[in-house]
Amino acid sequence: MENYKSDIINSRSIGFGSSDAATLLSVGRNGKLNKTAEKRIAVMLGQAEQKEFSTKSTKYGDYIENAIYETVKNTYPEYEVISNPYYQVDDLPYRFKCFNHIDIEIKQPHRIIWFEVKAVNDDLQKTIKKYEAQLCWHWWILKHIYRNQDVTVELFLAHYHTKDKHSEFNPKQLTLQSITFDESIYDDIQKGIDVVEKELDRFQYEAGTIIQAENLPEELNEAISQIHAKILSIKKAEQDVESFKQNLLQAMQENNINKISLPDMDISYVSSGESLKFNTPQFKKSHPRLYKKFARTEKRKAYINIRIKDKTDGKA
Repeated sequence: MENYKSDIINSRSIGFGSSDAATLLSVGRNGKLNKTAEKRIAVMLGQAEQKEFSTKSTKYGDYIENAIYETVKNTYPEYEVISNPYYQVDDLPYRFKCFNHIDIEIKQPHRIIWFEVKAVNDDLQKTIKKYEAQLCWHWWILKHIYRNQDVTVELFLAHYHTKDKHSEFNPKQLTLQSITFDESIYDDIQKGIDVVEKELDRFQYEAGTIIQAENLPEELNEAISQIHAKILSIKKAEQDVESFKQNLLQAMQENNINKISLPDMDISYVSSGESLKFNTPQFKKSHPRLYKKFARTEKRKAYINIRIKDKTDGKA
Protein backbone atom coordinates (compact mmCIF):
# COMPACT_ATOMS: atom_id res chain seq x y z
CA MET A 1 0.00 0.00 0.00
CA GLU A 2 2.89 2.37 0.66
CA ASN A 3 4.03 1.90 -2.95
CA TYR A 4 0.71 3.06 -4.36
CA LYS A 5 0.72 6.05 -1.99
CA SER A 6 4.07 7.06 -3.46
CA ASP A 7 2.66 6.55 -6.97
CA ILE A 8 -0.22 8.91 -6.17
CA ILE A 9 2.17 11.62 -5.01
CA ASN A 10 4.38 11.20 -8.08
CA SER A 11 1.47 11.17 -10.53
CA ARG A 12 0.31 14.61 -9.36
CA SER A 13 3.08 16.09 -11.47
CA ILE A 14 1.51 14.78 -14.70
CA GLY A 15 -2.13 15.67 -14.20
CA PHE A 16 -5.27 15.19 -12.13
CA GLY A 17 -6.67 12.21 -10.26
CA SER A 18 -9.89 11.29 -8.51
CA SER A 19 -8.98 13.32 -5.40
CA ASP A 20 -9.06 16.44 -7.61
CA ALA A 21 -12.54 15.75 -8.98
CA ALA A 22 -14.39 17.85 -6.39
CA THR A 23 -12.10 20.81 -7.11
CA LEU A 24 -12.61 20.48 -10.86
CA LEU A 25 -16.37 20.21 -10.32
CA SER A 26 -16.36 23.50 -8.40
CA VAL A 27 -14.20 25.18 -11.07
CA GLY A 28 -16.57 23.96 -13.79
CA ARG A 29 -19.67 25.24 -12.01
CA ASN A 30 -18.13 28.64 -11.27
CA GLY A 31 -16.22 29.03 -14.54
CA LYS A 32 -12.97 30.07 -12.89
CA LEU A 33 -10.09 28.74 -10.82
CA ASN A 34 -10.28 28.73 -7.04
CA LYS A 35 -7.38 28.66 -4.58
CA THR A 36 -7.36 24.88 -4.29
CA ALA A 37 -7.23 24.50 -8.07
CA GLU A 38 -4.41 27.04 -8.30
CA LYS A 39 -2.39 25.07 -5.75
CA ARG A 40 -2.92 21.79 -7.63
CA ILE A 41 -1.89 23.35 -10.92
CA ALA A 42 1.21 24.73 -9.22
CA VAL A 43 2.05 21.25 -7.92
CA MET A 44 1.53 19.79 -11.40
CA LEU A 45 3.81 22.42 -12.94
CA GLY A 46 6.48 22.01 -10.27
CA GLN A 47 5.89 25.48 -8.82
CA ALA A 48 4.76 24.20 -5.43
CA GLU A 49 5.18 21.15 -3.25
CA GLN A 50 2.30 18.93 -2.16
CA LYS A 51 2.37 18.43 1.60
CA GLU A 52 1.25 15.06 2.90
CA PHE A 53 -0.07 14.24 6.36
CA SER A 54 -0.39 10.76 7.80
CA THR A 55 -3.22 10.89 10.29
CA LYS A 56 -5.02 8.41 12.49
CA SER A 57 -7.99 8.59 10.10
CA THR A 58 -5.93 7.89 6.96
CA LYS A 59 -4.09 5.02 8.65
CA TYR A 60 -7.37 3.48 9.80
CA GLY A 61 -8.81 3.96 6.33
CA ASP A 62 -5.84 2.07 4.87
CA TYR A 63 -6.38 -0.72 7.41
CA ILE A 64 -10.08 -1.07 6.52
CA GLU A 65 -9.32 -0.93 2.80
CA ASN A 66 -6.78 -3.73 3.12
CA ALA A 67 -9.21 -5.79 5.22
CA ILE A 68 -11.91 -5.43 2.55
CA TYR A 69 -9.39 -6.28 -0.16
CA GLU A 70 -8.45 -9.52 1.64
CA THR A 71 -12.15 -10.34 2.11
CA VAL A 72 -12.90 -9.83 -1.59
CA LYS A 73 -9.84 -11.81 -2.64
CA ASN A 74 -10.88 -14.75 -0.43
CA THR A 75 -14.47 -14.52 -1.68
CA TYR A 76 -13.45 -14.68 -5.35
CA PRO A 77 -10.32 -16.88 -5.43
CA GLU A 78 -11.02 -17.85 -9.06
CA TYR A 79 -10.74 -14.25 -10.29
CA GLU A 80 -7.98 -11.66 -10.39
CA VAL A 81 -8.44 -9.19 -7.53
CA ILE A 82 -6.13 -6.17 -7.66
CA SER A 83 -5.39 -3.57 -4.98
CA ASN A 84 -5.06 0.03 -6.15
CA PRO A 85 -4.42 -0.43 -9.88
CA TYR A 86 -3.41 2.74 -11.73
CA TYR A 87 -5.26 3.80 -14.89
CA GLN A 88 -4.50 6.74 -17.14
CA VAL A 89 -6.53 8.27 -19.97
CA ASP A 90 -4.09 9.13 -22.75
CA ASP A 91 -6.32 10.18 -25.64
CA LEU A 92 -7.55 13.54 -24.32
CA PRO A 93 -6.78 16.92 -25.97
CA TYR A 94 -5.04 18.33 -22.91
CA ARG A 95 -1.48 19.05 -21.86
CA PHE A 96 -1.95 16.95 -18.76
CA LYS A 97 -3.20 13.46 -17.96
CA CYS A 98 -6.36 12.30 -16.21
CA PHE A 99 -5.85 9.23 -14.06
CA ASN A 100 -7.02 7.34 -11.01
CA HIS A 101 -6.13 4.70 -8.43
CA ILE A 102 -9.23 2.65 -7.70
CA ASP A 103 -9.09 0.88 -4.33
CA ILE A 104 -10.08 -2.63 -5.50
CA GLU A 105 -10.67 -4.18 -8.91
CA ILE A 106 -12.14 -7.59 -9.73
CA LYS A 107 -11.46 -8.92 -13.24
CA GLN A 108 -13.90 -11.54 -14.45
CA PRO A 109 -14.05 -12.88 -18.03
CA HIS A 110 -16.85 -10.54 -19.09
CA ARG A 111 -17.24 -8.30 -16.07
CA ILE A 112 -15.07 -5.65 -14.40
CA ILE A 113 -15.95 -4.46 -10.89
CA TRP A 114 -14.41 -1.45 -9.13
CA PHE A 115 -14.72 -0.69 -5.42
CA GLU A 116 -14.05 2.70 -3.84
CA VAL A 117 -13.63 2.21 -0.08
CA LYS A 118 -14.71 4.81 2.49
CA ALA A 119 -14.38 4.18 6.23
CA VAL A 120 -16.44 7.05 7.63
CA ASN A 121 -18.79 8.20 10.39
CA ASP A 122 -21.39 9.45 7.89
CA ASP A 123 -24.28 7.28 6.73
CA LEU A 124 -24.41 5.81 3.24
CA GLN A 125 -26.40 8.55 1.47
CA LYS A 126 -24.39 11.38 3.02
CA THR A 127 -21.17 9.63 1.98
CA ILE A 128 -22.38 9.21 -1.60
CA LYS A 129 -23.24 12.91 -1.74
CA LYS A 130 -19.95 13.97 -0.15
CA TYR A 131 -17.83 11.95 -2.60
CA GLU A 132 -20.05 12.17 -5.69
CA ALA A 133 -17.38 14.00 -7.72
CA GLN A 134 -14.71 11.42 -6.92
CA LEU A 135 -17.07 8.53 -7.64
CA CYS A 136 -18.11 10.15 -10.91
CA TRP A 137 -14.44 10.46 -11.87
CA HIS A 138 -13.91 6.73 -11.23
CA TRP A 139 -17.03 5.87 -13.25
CA TRP A 140 -15.87 7.98 -16.19
CA ILE A 141 -12.40 6.41 -16.27
CA LEU A 142 -13.80 2.90 -15.77
CA LYS A 143 -16.09 3.26 -18.78
CA HIS A 144 -13.35 4.88 -20.86
CA ILE A 145 -10.65 2.29 -20.12
CA TYR A 146 -12.88 -0.68 -20.99
CA ARG A 147 -14.98 0.96 -23.72
CA ASN A 148 -13.58 -1.23 -26.52
CA GLN A 149 -13.68 -4.52 -24.62
CA ASP A 150 -16.48 -7.05 -24.42
CA VAL A 151 -17.08 -6.57 -20.72
CA THR A 152 -19.73 -5.17 -18.40
CA VAL A 153 -18.37 -2.53 -16.01
CA GLU A 154 -19.70 -1.81 -12.52
CA LEU A 155 -18.71 0.66 -9.81
CA PHE A 156 -19.49 0.15 -6.12
CA LEU A 157 -19.01 2.28 -3.05
CA ALA A 158 -17.73 0.06 -0.24
CA HIS A 159 -19.17 2.03 2.67
CA TYR A 160 -17.71 1.03 6.02
CA HIS A 161 -19.64 2.76 8.79
CA THR A 162 -17.52 3.39 11.87
CA LYS A 163 -17.79 5.63 14.93
CA ASP A 164 -14.10 5.42 15.78
CA LYS A 165 -10.70 4.95 14.18
CA HIS A 166 -9.39 1.97 16.13
CA SER A 167 -11.94 -0.87 16.13
CA GLU A 168 -11.20 -4.19 14.49
CA PHE A 169 -12.71 -4.78 11.05
CA ASN A 170 -16.32 -5.98 11.25
CA PRO A 171 -17.91 -7.17 7.95
CA LYS A 172 -21.38 -6.32 9.34
CA GLN A 173 -20.48 -2.63 9.15
CA LEU A 174 -19.81 -2.87 5.40
CA THR A 175 -22.39 -1.94 2.76
CA LEU A 176 -21.83 -2.24 -0.99
CA GLN A 177 -23.75 0.32 -3.01
CA SER A 178 -23.90 0.30 -6.82
CA ILE A 179 -23.07 3.75 -8.21
CA THR A 180 -24.54 5.42 -11.30
CA PHE A 181 -24.52 9.08 -12.30
CA ASP A 182 -26.46 11.90 -13.84
CA GLU A 183 -24.36 13.01 -16.82
CA SER A 184 -24.56 16.64 -15.65
CA ILE A 185 -22.07 15.93 -12.86
CA TYR A 186 -19.40 14.79 -15.27
CA ASP A 187 -20.31 17.65 -17.66
CA ASP A 188 -19.41 20.14 -14.91
CA ILE A 189 -16.16 18.29 -14.17
CA GLN A 190 -15.37 18.42 -17.89
CA LYS A 191 -15.98 22.18 -17.87
CA GLY A 192 -13.53 22.46 -14.97
CA ILE A 193 -10.91 20.52 -16.94
CA ASP A 194 -11.44 22.88 -19.89
CA VAL A 195 -10.97 25.93 -17.64
CA VAL A 196 -7.66 24.53 -16.35
CA GLU A 197 -6.43 23.89 -19.90
CA LYS A 198 -7.24 27.48 -20.93
CA GLU A 199 -5.50 28.93 -17.86
CA LEU A 200 -2.22 27.03 -18.26
CA ASP A 201 -0.51 29.48 -20.61
CA ARG A 202 -1.05 32.49 -18.36
CA PHE A 203 -0.91 30.72 -15.03
CA GLN A 204 1.18 32.36 -12.32
CA TYR A 205 1.11 30.93 -8.85
CA GLU A 206 1.20 33.09 -5.75
CA ALA A 207 2.67 30.93 -3.02
CA GLY A 208 0.49 29.96 -0.12
CA THR A 209 -0.32 26.70 1.62
CA ILE A 210 -3.77 25.21 1.05
CA ILE A 211 -4.61 21.75 2.34
CA GLN A 212 -7.78 19.72 2.60
CA ALA A 213 -9.14 19.35 6.13
CA GLU A 214 -9.19 15.53 5.92
CA ASN A 215 -5.39 15.61 5.61
CA LEU A 216 -4.98 17.35 8.97
CA PRO A 217 -4.32 15.48 12.23
CA GLU A 218 -7.58 13.91 13.41
CA GLU A 219 -7.75 16.00 16.61
CA LEU A 220 -7.53 19.27 14.67
CA ASN A 221 -9.97 18.06 12.02
CA GLU A 222 -12.49 17.15 14.73
CA ALA A 223 -12.02 20.56 16.42
CA ILE A 224 -12.67 22.30 13.08
CA SER A 225 -15.84 20.24 12.60
CA GLN A 226 -17.07 21.27 16.06
CA ILE A 227 -16.36 24.95 15.37
CA HIS A 228 -18.18 24.67 12.05
CA ALA A 229 -21.25 23.33 13.84
CA LYS A 230 -21.08 26.15 16.41
CA ILE A 231 -20.77 28.83 13.71
CA LEU A 232 -23.82 27.45 11.92
CA SER A 233 -25.68 27.47 15.24
CA ILE A 234 -24.67 31.11 15.86
CA LYS A 235 -25.79 32.14 12.36
CA LYS A 236 -29.14 30.42 12.90
CA ALA A 237 -29.52 32.15 16.30
CA GLU A 238 -28.68 35.53 14.76
CA GLN A 239 -31.33 35.00 12.08
CA ASP A 240 -33.88 34.03 14.74
CA VAL A 241 -33.04 37.14 16.81
CA GLU A 242 -33.32 39.43 13.79
CA SER A 243 -36.68 37.91 12.82
CA PHE A 244 -37.90 38.34 16.41
CA LYS A 245 -36.77 42.00 16.49
CA GLN A 246 -38.62 42.80 13.26
CA ASN A 247 -41.83 41.25 14.58
CA LEU A 248 -41.47 42.97 17.96
CA LEU A 249 -40.72 46.32 16.30
CA GLN A 250 -44.05 46.21 14.52
CA ALA A 251 -45.88 45.20 17.69
CA MET A 252 -44.29 48.01 19.78
CA GLN A 253 -45.11 50.58 17.08
CA GLU A 254 -48.72 49.49 16.82
CA ASN A 255 -49.20 49.52 20.62
CA ASN A 256 -47.14 52.67 21.34
CA ILE A 257 -44.72 50.79 23.62
CA ASN A 258 -41.35 52.46 24.21
CA LYS A 259 -39.72 49.91 26.48
CA ILE A 260 -40.10 46.35 27.74
CA SER A 261 -38.32 45.72 31.03
CA LEU A 262 -37.11 42.27 32.13
CA PRO A 263 -35.01 41.33 35.20
CA ASP A 264 -31.82 40.88 33.15
CA MET A 265 -32.64 42.70 29.92
CA ASP A 266 -34.32 45.83 28.58
CA ILE A 267 -35.87 46.05 25.12
CA SER A 268 -36.17 49.64 23.92
CA TYR A 269 -37.91 51.08 20.88
CA VAL A 270 -35.69 53.46 18.89
CA SER A 271 -37.56 55.66 16.47
CA SER A 272 -36.36 56.39 12.96
CA GLY A 273 -34.10 59.39 12.42
CA GLU A 274 -30.93 60.61 10.78
CA SER A 275 -27.29 60.00 11.65
CA LEU A 276 -24.15 61.64 10.30
CA LYS A 277 -21.66 59.41 8.50
CA PHE A 278 -18.40 60.37 6.83
CA ASN A 279 -18.07 59.30 3.18
CA THR A 280 -14.41 58.25 3.18
CA PRO A 281 -14.27 56.94 -0.44
CA GLN A 282 -15.79 60.15 -1.82
CA PHE A 283 -13.48 62.34 0.29
CA LYS A 284 -10.44 60.38 -0.91
CA LYS A 285 -11.54 60.85 -4.52
CA SER A 286 -12.31 64.59 -4.17
CA HIS A 287 -9.36 65.55 -1.93
CA PRO A 288 -6.57 62.99 -2.49
CA ARG A 289 -3.76 65.16 -1.09
CA LEU A 290 -5.65 66.06 2.05
CA TYR A 291 -6.67 62.43 2.52
CA LYS A 292 -3.04 61.33 2.15
CA LYS A 293 -1.91 63.96 4.66
CA PHE A 294 -4.18 62.69 7.42
CA ALA A 295 -4.32 58.99 6.54
CA ARG A 296 -2.04 56.74 8.55
CA THR A 297 -0.88 53.16 8.28
CA GLU A 298 -1.46 50.91 11.29
CA LYS A 299 -0.07 47.46 11.86
CA ARG A 300 -2.66 44.69 11.90
CA LYS A 301 -2.22 41.54 13.92
CA ALA A 302 -2.56 38.18 12.21
CA TYR A 303 -6.00 36.66 12.59
CA ILE A 304 -8.21 33.79 11.41
CA ASN A 305 -11.02 34.47 8.94
CA ILE A 306 -13.72 31.79 8.71
CA ARG A 307 -16.27 31.86 5.89
CA ILE A 308 -19.14 29.42 5.53
CA LYS A 309 -19.47 28.19 1.94
CA ASP A 310 -22.73 28.13 0.04
CA LYS A 311 -23.22 24.43 -0.70
CA THR A 312 -25.22 25.16 -3.84
CA ASP A 313 -22.36 26.66 -5.82
CA GLY A 314 -19.18 26.24 -3.77
CA LYS A 315 -18.87 29.98 -3.12
CA ALA A 316 -18.13 31.42 0.30
